[in-house]
Amino acid sequence: MHGPENVGCQRIKDQRNDMKQRHRNADQIHELFHRMRTILSAQPYCCVCRTEASPASARRRFGSGAGRPPGREEIPVRRVAME
Repeated sequence: MHGPENVGCQRIKDQRNDMKQRHRNADQIHELFHRMRTILSAQPYCCVCRTEASPASARRRFGSGAGRPPGREEIPVRRVAME
């Protein structure tokens, strides 16, 4: 039984869940940056957190499965000299 007095409470719960989901999405996107190892950009570091976007740093940040596509051996990262 939900009366009108519970409407505000439910809205706050919904907002809180929405924020949690948004944080989760941001984490997944960030993990993708690390998995791609900034192949599309010239910098050898992650543009979000400025750490070097190597498979090792991805594993440190996101656990053992990150930074390595399943069923494939490591692809060497082409380093671009920084001026």
